[in-house]
Amino acid sequence: YFKRILVQDSTIVKLPFRLFEEMSGVANKTTQVANARIQVVYDLISEQFLKFEIEPYSKNDLKAAPELDLKNGDLCLRDRGYLTSKEIIRHIDNDAFYIYRHKFDTIYLDKNTYEPIDLLSMLKNKKRIDMYVRLNVSPETVVRIVAEPISSEIANNRIRKAKKENKKLSSEYLKMLEWSIYITNLDATIFFFKDIFQLYSLRWKIETI
Repeated sequence: YFKRILVQDSTIVKLPFRLFEEMSGVANKTTQVANARIQVVYDLISEQFLKFEIEPYSKNDLKAAPELDLKNGDLCLRDRGYLTSKEIIRHIDNDAFYIYRHKFDTIYLDKNTYEPIDLLSMLKNKKRIDMYVRLNVSPETVVRIVAEPISSEIANNRIRKAKKENKKLSSEYLKMLEWSIYITNLDATIFFFKDIFQLYSLRWKIETI
């Protein structure tokens, strides 16, 4: 069905501080570290690297996202760091497919009324969601959002990890961690939630690499 399945990710590597001017990094009263980012794109079908580059630390995933070469029939699996409305539109314009995990601060609009959707309330009432919505930042852009609850064990692990990383998270954010939520443009008559979940799980390959 897909010509290429592209996974993209980056990782930060520490460098000698003398390279700070070339690669940037962190410098304050207590820390002086030069960093770089390794930006990787891998095609799961051909099992080939399409990109493996060392870039400045200041070039984050949002800046790297538009550089991904998208072609007709591609399926792109990236984490939320690459997610913007412009990238979604770029997929559509290139007849490419995408699956992203929902970003907490994203606001969706009702497809017909253009009114904001209270996603958390909807999840609590319906438990499962598979619907088309509009992006608040780009109302003419329609995306498909799918969601299902996860097991209490996985949810508790997510919440525990989130609290460890940030103690000031809102109760709404923590509650949303009890669901797996994706946005995509895959055909709803062909790809169901379990298919989307399994496809997105392939992204883990880039983590192991």
